[in-house]
Amino acid sequence: MNSMSFHPACRRATKRNSIAWLLLIVAMLVCTVARPAHAQRNRGRGGNGRLPGALSNIPRAQLGAFDRLLDDVIDYLTKKYPTASVDPGNFFGKVVLRNPPDDAVDATPPIPGQFGYYVLGGLSNDHRRQLLLLTNEQMPMVLEFQGKFKQFFAKFEELKAQARPTRAMELELQKIGEELGELEVRMGLAQARTFAKIRETMTDDQVEYQLLLRRTPDSGSLENPSVVRVREATSRMPDEQVTLLLAFAERCCLYLTGAASQNVPTLSAKQLTDPDSKEAERKQGFLQTLNPPQLQGLANMLSAQLRLQADATAKRLAIAMQLDMLKTAKRLDERKLPAAGGMMGKADAALMAAKLEGLSSLQSNLSAAQKAFITSNILVGAP
Repeated sequence: MNSMSFHPACRRATKRNSIAWLLLIVAMLVCTVARPAHAQRNRGRGGNGRLPGALSNIPRAQLGAFDRLLDDVIDYLTKKYPTASVDPGNFFGKVVLRNPPDDAVDATPPIPGQFGYYVLGGLSNDHRRQLLLLTNEQMPMVLEFQGKFKQFFAKFEELKAQARPTRAMELELQKIGEELGELEVRMGLAQARTFAKIRETMTDDQVEYQLLLRRTPDSGSLENPSVVRVREATSRMPDEQVTLLLAFAERCCLYLTGAASQNVPTLSAKQLTDPDSKEAERKQGFLQTLNPPQLQGLANMLSAQLRLQADATAKRLAIAMQLDMLKTAKRLDERKLPAAGGMMGKADAALMAAKLEGLSSLQSNLSAAQKAFITSNILVGAP
C-alpha cells in the first residue's frame, strides 16, 4: 500500500469521524469479499473506468461502440433484447440530447422525442400537417417492418435449435433481411419526398431555426410557446402515432440541414455512459465478473461487429446519398433503389445474426455462480 501524508487539519478530525471512516472501510472490505474470485482479480485493471483483461486493448475511438455492445449484452441477459427501439426507414440520422449528471440539481433528463418537439415548434401548421399525413401513411409499414423484424429473431432461434450449418442459417436469415431492406427503402423514399416538399415552402427564418437546432440541439426549449402548443395538440393522439411523428420531425430537420455523409454516421450515436453514474458502475461490475476467456470473447464480438457494421453503414449511406438528390435538381433513378435496399438488408441481417450468435454464446458460457451473481447484483434495477 502507498504511504500517505495528511494535512494538519485532517489530524484534528474528531473521534466520531474516525469511527465513520472505519465503518466505511469495513463495508468496502465486505463488498470485496462478496465478489466472485475472478471479479477480485480483475478489479485492479477494471477500476477507474479502465477495461479489464483483453478489453484493455480497445482503442479509444471504439469505446462508444463497446458501450453500445454492453447495452445489448445487458438487454439480452434481462430478456429485453431485441429492444423495442426499431427505427425502420431511417436514412437521415439521429439526435442524442445530453443527459444531466446523476448529481445535477433540479435537472431532468430529456423526454422521448424532445428534439422532434423542437423541430415541430419551428414549422408551420401546413408543414406539421404534411408530417402527420406521412405518419398515418407509414404506420402500417412500420407495423409490417416490426412483424418481419420479430420473424427474423424467431427464425434465428429456430435455426439455432436445429443446429443448422452456419451458411444455411445465413441464407435463410438474409432472405428476411432482404425483405426488410426493400421495405425500408420504400419508407425512406416517401419520407425524403415529404421533407423536400416541406423545404419548398419554408421561410428563411424557419430554415435558420432548423440550422440552429442542428448546430446546438440543446438550444431548443419545451417552454417555447409554439412547442407548448404542439405538445398540447399531440397529447390527444395515440402514443405510437406521436412517437413516429416526432421521429419524422427529427429526420426532416437533419435531412434539410445536412448531407447524407453527415447524417448516416449519427444513426449509431449514443450518449456515452457517464463514468460516475450508476449505469457505469453496473457495467463495470458486470465486466469484473467475467473470466479472461469470456472477456476475450467480448473483444472478438466487438471486432466482428465493427467490421459488419462498416459494411451495413456503407450500403445505407449509398442509398441516403441517392435520396439527397431530391433536395437538388439532380434526377433520382428510383428503379435502382429496391435492389440497393435488398443488399443493405442482407448486410443488416449478417450484422444482427453475428450479434445474436455472440450474445447467445456469451450467455451459455456463464457459470451457474456467475449467472446468480450477475442476476442478483448487477441486472437488478437495470433500465
